[in-house]
Amino acid sequence: MSRQRLYILGGIAVVFLLLYLLFGNSGQQYSWKEDYHHKSRDPYGVNVLFSLLDQFIPGGGVIVLKDSLNGSFSQHDTPKASYVFSGAGMYMTERDRNALLQFVSEGNQAFISCNTIPHDLMFYLYLEECGTPWDGFHSIRDTLVRLNLDHPDLIMSEAPKYQYLNNFQIQSYPWRFMGSEYFCDKDTQRTILGYVIADSSYINFARVKHGAGYFYLHTTPLAFTNYHLIRKEGLEYARRVFAHLPEGQVYWDEYSRVPESVTRLANQRASDGPPEISQESPLKYVLSQPALTWAWYLLLGTVLLYLLFRAKRRQQIVPVVERNTNTSLEFVQTIGQLYFLQNNHQKLAMQKIRLFNGFIREKYNLNYREGDEQFFARLAARSEVPETLIRDIFSMQETIKKAYAIGTAKLIDFHRLMDQFYKICK
Repeated sequence: MSRQRLYILGGIAVVFLLLYLLFGNSGQQYSWKEDYHHKSRDPYGVNVLFSLLDQFIPGGGVIVLKDSLNGSFSQHDTPKASYVFSGAGMYMTERDRNALLQFVSEGNQAFISCNTIPHDLMFYLYLEECGTPWDGFHSIRDTLVRLNLDHPDLIMSEAPKYQYLNNFQIQSYPWRFMGSEYFCDKDTQRTILGYVIADSSYINFARVKHGAGYFYLHTTPLAFTNYHLIRKEGLEYARRVFAHLPEGQVYWDEYSRVPESVTRLANQRASDGPPEISQESPLKYVLSQPALTWAWYLLLGTVLLYLLFRAKRRQQIVPVVERNTNTSLEFVQTIGQLYFLQNNHQKLAMQKIRLFNGFIREKYNLNYREGDEQFFARLAARSEVPETLIRDIFSMQETIKKAYAIGTAKLIDFHRLMDQFYKICK
């Protein structure tokens, strides 16, 4: 075998070994990172919200903005249109900001839900009628909060609960809100629309008049993620929030979404004082993002191969055939079924089974196989849950899997069994 062929095989082996060590042993099939991408089906993506927007705001369809807002809005939106943004952080150039302000001033609406909002935008929306300068959102840390609305026709009799989980583990989370000092009796431009409720009630949803239109500011984007919208009460809360917006064309902004740290840094630069120097290195941020991590190590592997082969190309480059994009609506239909739009309780039960079995694998490193009697004893010992309850859960799982359809009563019984397990497991 020639030396050149040995180099080629060795280089390929190194790249594949590196990729296997990095990703081959990872059993996690989804990310718990807050990415808010409209195509993401991870827990904290917003694919469900994006898929249901034309139901929440009917009458015109949804246009995705993937480039600068300047020049993206139609000059003849009839009826009036709505701009929607959901993300951890938001960044706008001066031209983008002016385009959005002009869009709203002409009688359209803008809904913005984010953890940190650009100060440059708020300088135009927040006038100091109440004697307090704008200083951003505040936050309160807690493991559980409730969200509710203020409008008498939209307020929920039982405020839905919200928690932040990472890999099925509940964690304390900084829930953002707007300080009450930003609102006062003489302020006629801002209206309180909703609250985040922890040890007290804090404003998390407000309307700000601008020209002939309105900005709707919401400080809890986590409420609109996939994880919370597959819950019936979470879906109902989102529906009532978007009921504030009129029917018509919807512009979904993907272009302005950035990490929260980018918005904070931009806000610091906009203030009078010098910005803080970030303690996080660029490489640390790259390695914290799964997609960027792939790109980084593939780049290293490519550089290694380049050095081995001295960039010599022996034949014409073979063009890469792009993968076909799956544009089916299967996922949207499944979500619709989960919300009882087609009254298919069996599919909802199967989704609960997958989540429950995934929880068992992640937390207790156990995988159930039919006929494995020792599994129940091992799970009971590790979780400190009675073995009889565990057997009841998996017995009902088998019944559901074999059934063509199930009724509401059986779905409720199954939910109660699993809920009891979650409450007492260690």
